[in-house]
Amino acid sequence: MSSEDQYPSLPNACVICGGNESLEGQAITRVFTPGWVWLFLPLGILPAALIGLAVQTKHQFSLLVCQPCRARRFWASAVHWVAMLSSLVLIFVAISVGVMYQSWLAFLGVLIVACGVAFASGKFHDRTNPRYTVFTREKVELEIPGRGRFVVFPPWHLLNSAR
Repeated sequence: MSSEDQYPSLPNACVICGGNESLEGQAITRVFTPGWVWLFLPLGILPAALIGLAVQTKHQFSLLVCQPCRARRFWASAVHWVAMLSSLVLIFVAISVGVMYQSWLAFLGVLIVACGVAFASGKFHDRTNPRYTVFTREKVELEIPGRGRFVVFPPWHLLNSAR
């Protein structure tokens, strides 16, 4: 089975960079949780986590990715997880520094650094993934550089049969 038969609605190109060389199908899982869920953290971690699970959108695709982008995705994921663990450690450091110096300012200073590390890590990680222009439970559309926008969910054959 050729890659064109396997991925009929997408061009024969890497979904991340748009290149044509050394393409291979790769399982890509995307989970989106709205940013407003973080506003529930003052109520507690468990309520915020439960609300986040209830409103998150998750899709899994098999998309064509070139070898250089696969390598970048691997290293970006590793850096992302190290940065997230560092942010978690920095939150505990922020609490310790705030208590030790009895200062909200010291606590907030270290907490801002932890949030900055997490935010920068997320942006870095996003640069190595497909660019989604629409990501909802009903429709997923991604933009392939130099190729345009393509609907990947619902599957193209369901869209064609509904017309």
